[in-house]
Amino acid sequence: MKNVLKFLIIVAVIVGVVEGFVHRNSVVAFLSGSTSHDTTGAESSASPDGCALTTVSDPTTTDIGFVIDTTTSTASSFSEGVFSAILGQLQQLYPDKPDAPSDGVPALSTINLNIRLVGDKSLVFGAPGSLSVTIPGVKGLPKRPSIDCFASDGTGTYQQWSQLKQAWDVSYGATVDARDAAIKAITGMPRKAAGGSGVMTTLTALARSTITHGHAAWVVASDFVNNATIQSAGGDLNAFPLFLIAACPSGVAATCDANVNAFAQFATDLNSGPISVFDANQTVDAVGQAFESALS
Repeated sequence: MKNVLKFLIIVAVIVGVVEGFVHRNSVVAFLSGSTSHDTTGAESSASPDGCALTTVSDPTTTDIGFVIDTTTSTASSFSEGVFSAILGQLQQLYPDKPDAPSDGVPALSTINLNIRLVGDKSLVFGAPGSLSVTIPGVKGLPKRPSIDCFASDGTGTYQQWSQLKQAWDVSYGATVDARDAAIKAITGMPRKAAGGSGVMTTLTALARSTITHGHAAWVVASDFVNNATIQSAGGDLNAFPLFLIAACPSGVAATCDANVNAFAQFATDLNSGPISVFDANQTVDAVGQAFESALS
């Protein structure tokens, strides 16, 4: 009987110790805020897996210089074809704001476009027939994260993307406005330059007035008949590619080829890069390749 009583006392002591331990830990857990059901439903400011914003590129800056022959020795349709190709490239490179930017949008480059019409007074400051316009670039916009990447404290990548989108909207709108202004300015350029056909001097003037930013291309569209005195005033084409669009109003291939070759040698002396020659029927292709080369 005494042994049974002793056993019951021991059991009671053990039960009391266990209950006290459980109660003490429950109190500690409550005071620390770490209850078992909180670990499954808590909202964290940390981005869940797969919510990282994709990397986007910054816009680059490039320069494209055009010499366009609008003198009477070339048909007006020749120079109009060059102007039309330039405008087409600007529309293609700077389209209207996309309807679904949530899919991500690549960066748009800044383009400094310099155009000079062939004349014999190209080195005169403020000479007519010259135009310089800049279309600012736009930083790329990453793809929009899932709504699951929303965080109540505002630090989620979903909210970060929304802020980037607001800045991108403003920047893209300014670029489209600059594109439209550039198109208007180019369209309004005079189509006939005063004076003789000083195509070599005009290229020299373009090279002197263009500040390149590491990426550039040159385009000269002419019959390459230089009947004006060459004004030697330096100039450096900085070894950037040169695209020649050759009109041949005489219809004599040998004569036209000789004119092109003489001009190519002149450009080589101005430190031209690789020279590509196109005929008038390849104007759109030539202008497209020039833009592509400058942007690469």
